[in-house]
Amino acid sequence: MNFHVGMSVQNNENRHFGIVMGTVTQGKNIKGYVVHFYDSRKKEYYHSYTKPHDLVPVKEDHYIHRKPISSKEQEEEFQAICKVIAFRMDDTAWLNKIKGVEG
Repeated sequence: MNFHVGMSVQNNENRHFGIVMGTVTQGKNIKGYVVHFYDSRKKEYYHSYTKPHDLVPVKEDHYIHRKPISSKEQEEEFQAICKVIAFRMDDTAWLNKIKGVEG
């Protein structure tokens, strides 16, 4: 499966949630992805190169309901990161959803 920048994913090894930040290619072939993960046990973020077969797509609703973020401040920080990514990806549907605009 091909993943795109900004997509929510989970790794198979330790089930950390993350966002795809970039693609690693060799010629026209996708070799892997650079993913920004969140480790809920250590309460820290980290970047990692990950092979495509080690990732699973995650529905945003599932991620939000799981609530790996423990405080209101961390939730606001996460939402701010999501807004930046949505803006950069020109994801108007997601931006309208968080603003409460139907369309």
